[in-house]
Amino acid sequence: MALVARNAYKGYTYQEYVHLFFTALMDTERNIAEIEAETISEHNFDDLYVLFNDQTKYFVQIKNYSQIKLSDIAVSDDEITIGTIKSKFANNAINIVIINTGLIAETDATVFGLPCVQKENVYIIPLTSEKIERILNDMYADNNRQNIITAFLKNRITNAEFTLKIRELPPLNRLSIDLDDTTVLLRNVVDEINVGVQFVVGKPGVGKSHYVNELIHKFSNSIIYRFWINSQDSQKQDRLNYKTFLKDLAIAVFDSSKSFTEEKLIEEIIKQDSVI
Repeated sequence: MALVARNAYKGYTYQEYVHLFFTALMDTERNIAEIEAETISEHNFDDLYVLFNDQTKYFVQIKNYSQIKLSDIAVSDDEITIGTIKSKFANNAINIVIINTGLIAETDATVFGLPCVQKENVYIIPLTSEKIERILNDMYADNNRQNIITAFLKNRITNAEFTLKIRELPPLNRLSIDLDDTTVLLRNVVDEINVGVQFVVGKPGVGKSHYVNELIHKFSNSIIYRFWINSQDSQKQDRLNYKTFLKDLAIAVFDSSKSFTEEKLIEEIIKQDSVI
């Protein structure tokens, strides 16, 4: 996928880049409940506070130190030293240091899907702004949602809104499946649908699309995608794009705009016992 225009990140500080990474992670993985910037604490790991759905707490310190090497970092008791700067970290949570450096190559652990170095109670993540851009572009199924989240966070930063809960994210919108006319439920539909591909065949205008509406009304585990809703459909060409189909299906199956492989989609559809 082509990189999003760099203008989307214009004016971002390194700390805001990292903030955007966690916001995108919240948006795509759906396992982060809350993010707070500049959190008030008794320690120095206060750039970001990240709370996961399972109540795991992470306190994040962000350092824009491009020349830092692993040998410049030391951890002892409740304190980390980076170069000559000492910082206290939290004892009741997981502590993360994210550093804008490409000089730490050897890692021994992983956190948030990122390679890192673990020293005592601290995870050290070397993460350049260029790498964040690459991760974000690989994270999303298309540029549109990525741009929405980038603009959304930019606006919150401008308005000094420091705390973000997952329910406050912009809604995920699927393509409309509404037909021109309302479906009237009159007939009895089948009691079960066999496993495999089923075809509803008939002449134009006999009610195939409305019959599908009757099916999804009866089967609560059903998901519908329409390649066409009417002759004036402004999104018709986009609907016929296979990538659009996969993206829309992923939102329905995973409630996420993350980029998923066909194999992952099929695996989850089978797991949920969904009817497509």
